[in-house]
Amino acid sequence: TQFDMNSFNIQQLVLDASNFEYRPKQFNLSIDQLSFYEPSGIRLDKLAFEAGLTDTSAYISDFIFRLNQSTANANLKVDYKSLNQAIKNPEQSELSAELKNLSLEMDDVQQLLPELASNPYLDSLAKKPITGTVFAKGNLKRVDNFNAGLSWGKTTHLSASGSLSDLTQTDSVQYDLKDVRLTSSQADISKFVSVKDLGISIPKTMTIEGSISGSVTNFRTNMLLQIPEGQASVAGSLAFGESIGFQGEVEMDSVQLGRLLKNEQLGYISLQIEGSGYGTSINNLDANVKGTILQFELNDYKYNNILVDGSLTNGSGTISANIKDPNLNMNVDTQLDLGSENTTVALTSNIVGADLKNLGFTS
Repeated sequence: TQFDMNSFNIQQLVLDASNFEYRPKQFNLSIDQLSFYEPSGIRLDKLAFEAGLTDTSAYISDFIFRLNQSTANANLKVDYKSLNQAIKNPEQSELSAELKNLSLEMDDVQQLLPELASNPYLDSLAKKPITGTVFAKGNLKRVDNFNAGLSWGKTTHLSASGSLSDLTQTDSVQYDLKDVRLTSSQADISKFVSVKDLGISIPKTMTIEGSISGSVTNFRTNMLLQIPEGQASVAGSLAFGESIGFQGEVEMDSVQLGRLLKNEQLGYISLQIEGSGYGTSINNLDANVKGTILQFELNDYKYNNILVDGSLTNGSGTISANIKDPNLNMNVDTQLDLGSENTTVALTSNIVGADLKNLGFTS
């Protein structure tokens, strides 16, 4: 039975409250036990907390929440000069919030929000609980001290620390996270990525660390990806409001491309590529790309210092690769047209000279 808020039917209600006190500019309440059952399968085993309000502060402490298989504990305190000031200018109030002993089962989320029940990614996420802690201290204008540590099972962990701004305005929330770290395993990643469909090999382990900052319409990041097959870094920015724009640099260092793509003819690749672009959509993008493929292995032969250069104007242009090797002198031009309904790609090459035997194509 799916949960329906319009026909919410509380049964077996238990409420145990104590220490209720009210006087002008002061309020105290203790909820020792609140529980109930709802026939659709919602079971609140326990809700308990202590709450207080004065002319200079408000708090909720020893908050305990147990719903079906999910649990959490929390504490919240808000300090302000006066209650009137807190009502008129809530962003000036100082707050300290702590969420701990979190164990969130996505089955419970899907039970409360039936529209999410058919989401395949949430179905995968529901295989393990999300656990961890979150701490925030500052005010609603700017939380200077934000720390979060979340886990999904034993091998996937996410941690971040930094600051959050403009929390009272959802369309202008900003974040500046300096210490972001994500670790995961082949077993966990494979629950979200289909190896069969993509024809790739998932690394046994993965670590991503760096920083990310921005808002709801843009972000800037500097991240390092480390896997047993090598490492890659991305530094740049992306805007995705009324127009799209990007600028950044990608580096790969001795990445075992053949192992990742399950192609024995391919070996290591190292590169440095930078690019930028701007447009109202991908169809009219103006962009530039430039860089060097420092090393590329094919058929056990190493190509070095392949120059890459190209540009797009209004969604159309050419990206060229220039190979000058003792055994291969070749130019490759790739013509792109992103402006049409069906993106077109045309490849042309000019081989000045090639020694196919030394390149490993003939014996």
